[in-house]
Parts: sequence; structure tokens; C-alpha cells
Amino acid sequence: MNINEKNIEKSIKNFKPLDHRMEYLGYINNIRCFNDSKSTNPDATMVAINDFGKEITLIMGGKDKDMDFSELISVLNKKVKNLILIGETAVRIYDQVIVSHYDYKIYKCSTLEAAVKKGFKVAGSGEVLMLSPACASMDMFKDYKERGNSFKSLVISEKIR
Repeated sequence: MNINEKNIEKSIKNFKPLDHRMEYLGYINNIRCFNDSKSTNPDATMVAINDFGKEITLIMGGKDKDMDFSELISVLNKKVKNLILIGETAVRIYDQVIVSHYDYKIYKCSTLEAAVKKGFKVAGSGEVLMLSPACASMDMFKDYKERGNSFKSLVISEKIR
């Protein structure tokens, strides 16, 4: 195959990942921030957190569609330092986590704004703050895009403070 290396290099430099899919928002207040609002099921969230060590503060939850979170919870036990729950599923996920031999802190927040503020408060320097909800968004937002854009705005507003 005859492919020009300069074209490959140019394509890589100009590549822009899709919004709301492990979208890196930057290093804000010494915390690496990721918007993964498109992860609307437990499997997608498992994939998102798998590439990290145990330095994740994860914002998770949303519309309750009776999904099974048991496999995700076993992954959380290996990967998460702080879990911040939002939305309709917050109580159900919390109830499943507390019987799973977890070793991280759990917080419940009534809004995404409160969750982001809590995330910046509890995440350590150099760690990760990630929205990867494992749930649909329609309990609090029109869709995953609105939720993701809201998360981005909230994260950026923390940078300004």
C-alpha cells in the first residue's frame, strides 16, 4: 500500500474525537476532566474507566431503565476512588454498591452542578474527574448532548473560580 507518511501525520494531528465520548476537557484545577456523557449503559462506562488506575472520581446515574449494574459495580470496586451518584438511579445504585464490599467514598447529589462541585472538592491533584453516567439522561436532561454540554460548562466554570 502506498500511503504518504505526511498525510498520515497530518490526519493524526487534525483528528478531533467525537463530543461526549471520552472527551478530554483539560487539566482543570490540577484535575484531568473527561466528558463521557454518551455512555448511557453500564458496559460503556466499564470501557471508559478501564484505562485508568484507581484515581477516578466518577459521576454516574440518570434515568432508570432497570439495567443490571452488578458487573459495573464489581469494576467500580477496582477503579474508583469516589463515586458521585445523580438522577433516578442514584438510590438503586447506592443500595447495590453498599453490599458489594466497596472501598471508596459515595456521595449522592440532586443536580449535576452539585455533583461537579463535589467532584472538584474530593478529587485529588493529578486525578481524574469523569462523567460517565451508565444511564440515559432523560430524567434530568433532554438528551446525552445536553447533559454533556452542561457538564462541560460546569467544569469550565470551575476553572474560572
